[in-house]
Amino acid sequence: MANEFNIYRGQDGDIDYDNAVATMDLADSAVQIAAQALPANTIWHYVRRQLSECALESDPSDPCVVRIDAGGDMI
Repeated sequence: MANEFNIYRGQDGDIDYDNAVATMDLADSAVQIAAQALPANTIWHYVRRQLSECALESDPSDPCVVRIDAGGDMI
């Protein structure tokens, strides 16, 4: 297997698998995703897929759910 994951996101559980928003190394415990516009009062789901040596991806991980409150802050 390759040494990285592709990170995908989607609003309200509808993941956009056509556009990875970041990559992370297998050894990383966290990822920073730059230049995101997450509007107030929204819910986002992030998943990761491990990339193989032949560029195939694993099944997605369980989602990490991010909620944005009315003030635009992550809760």
